[in-house]
Amino acid sequence: MYIVNIIFAVAAMPFILWAGKLADKLGKGKLFCMSSIACGLIAIPGMKIIENSGGNLFIITAVIILGWSIFYSGIWGVLGSLWAQLFETEVRYSGISFVYHAPSFLVAGIVPTICTHLLKVGNGNVIFIGIFVAFVAVISTICGVVLQKRHDKAEKLAKMNVKITSEVGVTE
Repeated sequence: MYIVNIIFAVAAMPFILWAGKLADKLGKGKLFCMSSIACGLIAIPGMKIIENSGGNLFIITAVIILGWSIFYSGIWGVLGSLWAQLFETEVRYSGISFVYHAPSFLVAGIVPTICTHLLKVGNGNVIFIGIFVAFVAVISTICGVVLQKRHDKAEKLAKMNVKITSEVGVTE
């Protein structure tokens, strides 16, 4: 199992780097939202393809690489810098640590239990897991939009401050 995770992580590496470069052109928030939407759109069909693959490892691997190594890399490629924008320099390290680890502990820890329950409710059908993943992708997209609006507003205020201080003759 660990070897499979390593293979997928290695497959994701170039896409994470590409996502970072693409974020410089599109904007971090926009790429985060686009990647979240892509993950949500592939969730249900991807789960159904895996379910109906008959255990074909090529098909399963292709779906996972498409969903995780490519689409999800757009999220991972910008996440660190997106979070860094949330906090002032003095508390940035602690803030990012909290933002990353608190949800991981509170949410990600119970996701396997949720998915197991959804699989049981669906009598072995993975559609409910796909819906759950798509729902989480919608929440992520909304969060991305809010983060981008917050960043845009802060950037606009910073530019106004620079303009005001330069008109008054104050240098920073």
